[in-house]
Amino acid sequence: MAAMEALEPGLYMGTLPDCLEEQFLREASITALVCCMSSPPAASSIDETHTLHVPLDELETAPLFLYFGTCARFIKRQLDEHGHVLVFGADGEACHVTIVAAYLIHTRQRTASQALEFLRARCPTTQVPASFCEQLELYEKEQGRVNLTQPAVRQFLLTRTNALEGYVTPGMLIRDHPDTQNDPYSDPVETRPPVPESAGTTRLRCKMCRRELASEEHVVPHEPGKGELSFDPHKRDSVRKGLDKAPVARQRGSGPAVPPSGPGPAAVALPPHLARIHSAMAMQGTRKSLLHSARCSAYFVEPLVWMTESSDVVEGVISGRLMCPNTKCQAKLGSWTWAGTQCACGAWVTPAFALQRAKVDEVVRP
Repeated sequence: MAAMEALEPGLYMGTLPDCLEEQFLREASITALVCCMSSPPAASSIDETHTLHVPLDELETAPLFLYFGTCARFIKRQLDEHGHVLVFGADGEACHVTIVAAYLIHTRQRTASQALEFLRARCPTTQVPASFCEQLELYEKEQGRVNLTQPAVRQFLLTRTNALEGYVTPGMLIRDHPDTQNDPYSDPVETRPPVPESAGTTRLRCKMCRRELASEEHVVPHEPGKGELSFDPHKRDSVRKGLDKAPVARQRGSGPAVPPSGPGPAAVALPPHLARIHSAMAMQGTRKSLLHSARCSAYFVEPLVWMTESSDVVEGVISGRLMCPNTKCQAKLGSWTWAGTQCACGAWVTPAFALQRAKVDEVVRP
């Protein structure tokens, strides 16, 4: 008969037979259960209000990360109330082990590897799938918190088809979207007064109507790829074999020339209003562009609320166009796809919400 493993005062880990054995529950004074199975047991002596169900199977694509925060908060609350918690799953599976490891990351500030080593020391037969280990590492990088709008979390969920089939709606992945109010997975966020934008913040706006679209904090970073080499396999093979030279990347114009900003007769002779324009142009010419490479043809940004209003970023749609939210403009600004796309620099960006550089301007808010 299986036996529960005491991990720390009040916290136990076991399998389904442990949950069904009333004698075990009484001896350990179990008052709460975390069931990590798609189909929970039909009956238990523990009240439903003290039972948490994680409805996932042992699948490689299972988004177990969604339940890390919920389970960690539930276990901590029960232990703080001097309860005893049993986290259990099917015999031979690792969902319940992964949930306990996430709890240790959340409350004990352990790394993913330290949490798993601790559990393997207690249960030598423990085997955790590589996909679950990756989710624990993501949880560690997110400092033991779940926030679906975080770029790394959003990209992870988009690679798990199960997550977008009944668990997560596209609106939950977009900051300030109404659907985030119905997000049952993310940790509560402390309400803080909005921080005013500092002077000099770079923003993107529609080139046609000047409607502001995004700020620099919304731009998704990506490492520039190998440009044209990423698009022509025959050329890439030739370069690798030394039969041809690598192509020189086509550079776009860097904009109009800016008069020298140093002291001199030309600068002294400028009228005040022209001097202000000259100074703004000089600042814009020396600052770093939001584009990550001269070869990039688009600004890749986070999904934003206005995209759900003017474009078709809705549940059940995989890709579409990005239209200006100004109802009097509605210019096509780019395209979007949850599956990702390749930038002109050769990098693959997932998900891809691309604002074409020919359709938008970079401006600095004074």
